[in-house]
Amino acid sequence: MQSRSRHRSACKVWSPRPGFTNPLVEVESDDDDPPSRKSLPRTNLRELPLPPMALVREQLSQMRRPNWLTSAHLDGPVPVMLAILYTFIDYEHFADRCRQLYFVTETPSEADFIIVNAGLAYIFFEASLTAPDSAKKAHYEECRAMAQNNLEIALTQLNMMMTATAENIEALLMGACFCIDESRASVAWILVSRAAHMCRTLGYHQIHTMKDDMPQTKADKSLLFWCTYMLDKALSLRLGRASVLQDYDISLPHVTPDAKAAYPGKEVMTLWIQHARVLGRIYERLYSPGALRQPEAYR
Repeated sequence: MQSRSRHRSACKVWSPRPGFTNPLVEVESDDDDPPSRKSLPRTNLRELPLPPMALVREQLSQMRRPNWLTSAHLDGPVPVMLAILYTFIDYEHFADRCRQLYFVTETPSEADFIIVNAGLAYIFFEASLTAPDSAKKAHYEECRAMAQNNLEIALTQLNMMMTATAENIEALLMGACFCIDESRASVAWILVSRAAHMCRTLGYHQIHTMKDDMPQTKADKSLLFWCTYMLDKALSLRLGRASVLQDYDISLPHVTPDAKAAYPGKEVMTLWIQHARVLGRIYERLYSPGALRQPEAYR
C-alpha cells in the first residue's frame, strides 16, 4: 500500500486540528467535581472551504469510466483501503452527495460531509499520482489536503451517539479507512466499533431481517456489514482487542453480492471475508486472554 503521508501538501493553511487523535478532551472544572469530558468548540461545517467545483466535476467524470480503479493502477496493485472503499461507494449516490454539499444552503449532515470529503481526499490522492505535470500534481495535492482537513475536523467533533442508519455506517467506515491509512489505528477502532454496533442494531448480521427487502437493498446492507466485519477483525488482531462482531452471532451468508466497482469483484470480496474470519480465529486461539492462559503446547 502506498503511504498517503508521503504525499501531504506543504501548504500550512489547512493543517490538521489539534486533538483529532483524542476527540474527547479532558477539561478541568472550576468546582470540586471530577473533570468532565466536554467537546471542543464546534466548527460550522458549512464555513469550511471545499475543493474547486470544476476539479471535482473533472474527477467525477473520470470515475464514470469502466474499470476506472484498476486502470489507474496498471503498474501495481490497488491499495487495499481504497479497494475496500469502492466496494460500497456507488458513483451516482456519491455524485449526488457532492452536488448537495456544494449547493445546499443549510449546514450539511455530519455523515454527508464525512462521506464527500473522505471520497474527495482519496480521489485527489489518486489523481496526484497520475498527474501529467508538476503544476497539476501540486493542485491535486492542495485539493486533497483541503478535503483531508475538512474530514479531520468533522471526525473530531463527530457525535458518536448518532442514529443507526446505513448512511452513518458508511461515514464511519470511510472515516475508519482514512484513519488506518494515517496510522491512527486506535481512532479507527472507535469508528469501526460504533459502525459494528449500528449493524447489529439494524440487524444487518441476521439474514432473516432482510427477507422482505428488495434485492438491491439487501445487497447494499450486506456490503456495508461485511466491510465493517473485515475492518473489525483486522483491527482486533492489530490492537489485541476482542472484536465486536462474533461469528456465532452472524447468519448472513459468507458470500457477498457484487461490489459497486469492477474491483474488487464478488470472488475477491468473499476471499477477504474468509481471510477476516481467519484473523478472528488467530486472535481468539493465540492472543486472547483466554488463549494466553492455555499451555504453550496447546496453543
